[in-house]
Amino acid sequence: MIELHHINLPSHDIEATERFYREVVGLTDLEGGEGDAMKQRLTENVTISTSFLGLGKGPEAIQLHLSDVDFNLHTRSGQSVNPVTPAGHVALRTDDIDGLKRRLEAAGWDYSDYGSSQVHDWQQIFFIDPAGHVIEVHQSFES
Repeated sequence: MIELHHINLPSHDIEATERFYREVVGLTDLEGGEGDAMKQRLTENVTISTSFLGLGKGPEAIQLHLSDVDFNLHTRSGQSVNPVTPAGHVALRTDDIDGLKRRLEAAGWDYSDYGSSQVHDWQQIFFIDPAGHVIEVHQSFES
């Protein structure tokens, strides 16, 4: 099973972008606890500030992530795909990330396996679709 989880919109000014989505668009904090604990991601090579807003109500709401633009994240992380360029990315959640990786490999499709280096309780991969969009697929360790 794969389902839409979040859309990531990197910004050079997260505070102004967050204000816009809160005050003009009307989005609110996430319900269900996933957002507040992730206000800042710290890894060995990367610190990225991120704001997490809900597109809907309840713990199953689609999320909008507003993160720092980082043109060199992939280089510091040793990966080929960068999910925090200004173009952003769409994120899907799966309960079988290994199956998806096997299908990508069988198709000869390149992907970057960030493992759990960015979000400690998710296994994440990123790839670029045929139209040039960055796509994240992750599996929660709770799945």
